Amino acid sequence: MSLDEGTDPLRGGSIEVDGIPVVIPKNTLINLPAMVPAWSELFDGGAPHLPGSQQYSATIAGNRVNNRYIAGLVDLSQNPLRALEGFITEITTDGHFKVAGSFNPAGVLECVINDPLGVYGTEYTANPLWSVDPENPSIRAFTGFPMCIPRSADDELCPSKNRPLSGGGRPLTQFTFSDPATIDGNDPDANVMAPLMAGDFVTFNGQLIDGLFEVNDLVANIGFYTAPGTLPAYITVEEALWGLQFPVTAGELAETRAVAFTTDPTTPMQWYAEEVDPCTGNITERNLQLTVPAQTAPIGRVKFRFGATNPGKSIRNFGFKMINGNVTTKNNLTAGVFIQPVTGFIFPEVTNFGANLPPLAFETMGFLAQGSGPYVPGNPLAPPPADGETPIIVGQLDPWPGKPPPATTSCTVPTPTSTAEPTATPTQTPPDIVLVDLATMTKSRGGNFIVEVHATSDNPDAKLFISVDAIVRPLVNGPMQKQPDGGFHTKVLMKGTPTGVTVTSDLGGIAITVPVLV
Repeated sequence: MSLDEGTDPLRGGSIEVDGIPVVIPKNTLINLPAMVPAWSELFDGGAPHLPGSQQYSATIAGNRVNNRYIAGLVDLSQNPLRALEGFITEITTDGHFKVAGSFNPAGVLECVINDPLGVYGTEYTANPLWSVDPENPSIRAFTGFPMCIPRSADDELCPSKNRPLSGGGRPLTQFTFSDPATIDGNDPDANVMAPLMAGDFVTFNGQLIDGLFEVNDLVANIGFYTAPGTLPAYITVEEALWGLQFPVTAGELAETRAVAFTTDPTTPMQWYAEEVDPCTGNITERNLQLTVPAQTAPIGRVKFRFGATNPGKSIRNFGFKMINGNVTTKNNLTAGVFIQPVTGFIFPEVTNFGANLPPLAFETMGFLAQGSGPYVPGNPLAPPPADGETPIIVGQLDPWPGKPPPATTSCTVPTPTSTAEPTATPTQTPPDIVLVDLATMTKSRGGNFIVEVHATSDNPDAKLFISVDAIVRPLVNGPMQKQPDGGFHTKVLMKGTPTGVTVTSDLGGIAITVPVLV
């Protein structure tokens, strides 16, 4: 691996795979197990930095152009096909745990959740690029309910009450949480993660570093569900494949499909494509399908199939969300929404055997051909863009992995602008009065911001929605959760500095404010 000269964080370089030198273009974002960094983030002082002593595996899709192999898509991990499993035998509050299985040489593997932000337990910051997903539950039950390792004996964010015991004193592995609106302080609470415990059977992946296995993905053989039709409800995604739709003579086009699970099998799930503005990074949701989860085993599974239908413009990320809304949990996860990078792009296959193979049509992928907006470091510990800082725009791959390069997009410097539009007002006057009585932002670990908002409407039948303005990944019209006192509350994690909050009502009211840094 090599890195081009210069200081541009989006500069490219090269990689040798099985003896074949491949050009990594400028603006390439690399798919790691849970992070998407720039190529330069894989280097330290100009030298490649891949943790541990084991070899890593690179999967590259590209074309040969002017006798050079040029990459279009790059996936990198220590062992993408490895899936370890066994029973947890011991857990400590420093985030370490031991798993018994067919591991060489001891039969017991010491593990740690690679969690630089401390979302699922104690912070572990040794190798942040190869860590868990801090926004979508990657330490989870099979149904998607988030799991954790307690930081202490009385960890309120990972409470023992969320692992109810059977009559024989064993932790339950099948359980349905009650509606949070009906519970008291001693009841299991779906708004908080559930602790992993000794005896749980887990399947996991990650990196082996000097005898310690750093886990970035773990699935416990546990069936936890949430109360039907209530919030929170959690989602996890097992598969998300995109069949590229470009014409091939005597070829077969692949099917776009996905498989997800949810803790609420009674509520339909929407599958959508995230279309990203190449200059601002603003996201537009394009609906793909709405499907009802399975009511019989495997309960909660949702299968999406596009068949021969053209799914439209290729995208980098899918979205999955419950149609009854979402809520920010006490662990600062957004339950009811799951953002999943496409796990595999399937190119058309030639069915006229012996015919020339067509080049891979990267020009059909807008995020490669036009770009994907302001660059956000993949490292969760890297600071977000500072106030007033001119963002670096991720543009077209250069050199382009094909002939000729497609037209580029000319971008002016993006500025924080509101993309929120008030929800359509019913035929009634006057609209309700919306007041924001709390709007704060707190700089969290990793340089992100937690925005907390409390608002009220003078109409008890109103539903409120929140939008948060930011250069990087603004939030648009997210439902707010109604509180017992009649007010509405929300917490949301933002990558970039929040610049404004807009609260709108389905009855026409609107309030705009600027969050206060606390």
